[in-house]
This record gives sequence, C-alpha cells and structure tokens, in this order.
Amino acid sequence: MVVIYILPNDRMQTSDQRIIECVDRYTESIRRERHGVSLSVVRSGNQKPQIFPDIGVGFSVSHSGKYWICALSGGRVGVDLQERSKRHSKRIAERYFHPNECEYISGGGDFFEVWTAKESYVKYTGQGISGGFSSFSVVENGVIADNIDGVCLTRVSFDPNYSLCLCADENEVMTV
Repeated sequence: MVVIYILPNDRMQTSDQRIIECVDRYTESIRRERHGVSLSVVRSGNQKPQIFPDIGVGFSVSHSGKYWICALSGGRVGVDLQERSKRHSKRIAERYFHPNECEYISGGGDFFEVWTAKESYVKYTGQGISGGFSSFSVVENGVIADNIDGVCLTRVSFDPNYSLCLCADENEVMTV
C-alpha cells in the first residue's frame, strides 16, 4: 500500500523534517519497528533523496500552491502535484513532451494530467526531468496510460484545482 500525506504548504518546518515526520507516521501505521533508530534524509548529487539508515521505506515529495505532499511505500515511489493554472501549456508541451502527448493535448487532453504523470514517473525512476522527459510517452491510444513499463500510474483526486499522480509498483493508495 502507498500512503500519501497531504499537508498545508506552510513552510513552518523544513522538507526533511516533514519527510521524517511522515516516515514516523507511516512506519507506525504499518507497525514496522525502527528500534529507536534516528532517521535522516540523505542526498547524493543528482540522485533521488533516501532515508538513512535504510529501513525499507521509499518516499517522494511534491509541493504546489497551498499543498505539500509526501508519498511513502515499501518500494520505489514517485509523486507529483501541480496546481492548475493558465500557463502556456502548448509551448511547454512542444518543448518537453513526446509527440503522442502533444497530439493528445492538441485534441483537448489535459496538460496537467500529462505533466503530473510524466513527472511522477521520472521521480519513480530517479532520472528527473533532465533525463529525457520527451523520450517516453504517458499517453497510449489517445488516453493517459495506467502504467509505463509495468509501473502503475494512478491519478488521485482530492482538490479540483490540482492534478496529482502517483507512480508505484502497486496502485492501492490511501491519502491522509
């Protein structure tokens, strides 16, 4: 099961403090013993941040507008949140998206659903946006795919002014 914690984006704590707080809540909810081990978030260059020491919990963070979110799982996970706004989505799509996705958006498809699906996937893989964002497509047969290379993409509805997509090995999601 993947758990997504949705918190106000109030910046009263650092992102690392919030991540550790969410990991504490998550491990307690799945009854995983940490044996009093103090946790920290470590970053190595451009690699995806990790919990240290490794306790078998994967996480991904995103923030936009008034929300900060953290997705946690027993495996790899990627999450992206975007506040819907009037952006120059056609120009952004032409620059960063796969041709299938540009065609989907030109035909009335939702730019933010594509963006969050793509970004959640590159967060899942750890490659980030610079790792060939246009080299893969989240659109298949004119719709946003449910998976990419066997990895589940799950769109989560919680606020009509936002798009939220989760990328994980499983599609069972609980929001808190």
